[in-house]
Amino acid sequence: MKEKKISKNATENKIIERLYASLPSLAKLVGGDATITDADGNVLKSYNYSGEANYDIIGTQSIQAKYAMQEQKCTVSWSNRVPGAMAIRIPLCENYMFGLNNESISEKFGKLIFQNENSDKANYDYTSIIGTSKQVQEMKKEIRLAARVNSPVMLLGEQGLEQEKYAGIIHNLSKRKGKPFITIKCSAIPPTAFEQIFFGTGPSDDGYISDLRHEGVFKQAEGGTIFLDDLDSLDILTQKKLFKVLDSGSYKDAKSGLKAKIDTRIISSCSPNAKKQIKSGKFLSKLYWYCSAESISIPPLRFRSEDIYPYLKYFIRLQNQKFGSYASKISDEALKILTNYKWSGNVTEMKGCIEQIYNKLGYDIIIEKKHIPSYILFEKKIPKNTAPSATPTLKEMLAEYEKQLVEESLIRNNWSRTDTAAELGIDTATLWRKMVKLNIKNNT
Repeated sequence: MKEKKISKNATENKIIERLYASLPSLAKLVGGDATITDADGNVLKSYNYSGEANYDIIGTQSIQAKYAMQEQKCTVSWSNRVPGAMAIRIPLCENYMFGLNNESISEKFGKLIFQNENSDKANYDYTSIIGTSKQVQEMKKEIRLAARVNSPVMLLGEQGLEQEKYAGIIHNLSKRKGKPFITIKCSAIPPTAFEQIFFGTGPSDDGYISDLRHEGVFKQAEGGTIFLDDLDSLDILTQKKLFKVLDSGSYKDAKSGLKAKIDTRIISSCSPNAKKQIKSGKFLSKLYWYCSAESISIPPLRFRSEDIYPYLKYFIRLQNQKFGSYASKISDEALKILTNYKWSGNVTEMKGCIEQIYNKLGYDIIIEKKHIPSYILFEKKIPKNTAPSATPTLKEMLAEYEKQLVEESLIRNNWSRTDTAAELGIDTATLWRKMVKLNIKNNT
């Protein structure tokens, strides 16, 4: 029996078809663009890190791709658009070239690191801690004690409790004051970018544009403090990498190529249920115990109602300065409503609430009930000492409570699904399914 021959073009076309179908997944994997061009470098297909088509570049010509096709060899070079990003171009045959870059991760990385050039600014001052409750007094004592030592500190608390400010205060009270204080938003770290972020980037193999090398966070924060915000949001693989380098006490600096000792204090923040995440396998126990040599719990606002009024006064003062207007007081009725509200979003939610109040204030100088956002005024509450006509099942009560939480979060975030999902700690697809299941609609 004769073997069936397959033409060269047919084989190439089958490979290209399969690659076309894989481009969105490949783009997500590398955190950049995945592209196919023709022999002249014209872009035939391209997808970004979100798996969406790059319609703006399809049909355009890439000179670098054309050069790679002419030479018929793989080329690696620095990106022309994003500092620190790299691109690889691989000729598949005489007619097609496959290209990848990590521009999206690199651009995100550039926005990820926030270094305070002057970490002594007022909102990192010990006197800026707001509150008179016993919990706050105890927390202030723990902050002073933590500042005296050099051990890692973990701040445990819900979202919106000014964790970065408290980390900055510890830094400014310590011997590292005046040295760099760098905040890393762990929730924004792509799984494939750990080394680039913490160790930096060195020169490319072909030596292109060496001045685009950048220092990693360990080098930038030398002698100072790194604040790892939302540490428990890191994926488990990145957690393992981080623990390994912290435990060893040294790393290889990518820019210099030399081994360097870590001279940086680590302060981190985690959710209060971090230990539960350890049991579920989402949080590496070794990393947790390393970073919590000292731990400080930040109590939510709803458990210290006496601190609500001081915070209200503080944000009112800020808004008076911002708007150039003057609200002289809060009416007793409005104060009672704001004091009794549970503030599930804590300080961050209150800040947004006061800004909404000022948007309604106009020429009024007294904050009244009419100025308070509707989601607070119409907060659903379970009546006390009332017997329902029909006792609901546990499943029904849980569904009603879940609906209440989701609705309140949506209102707080102006019905932005992205922001609401982030606040609730779920993805947007899960949020959408819950909205459909619970019959939640925006009727405004």
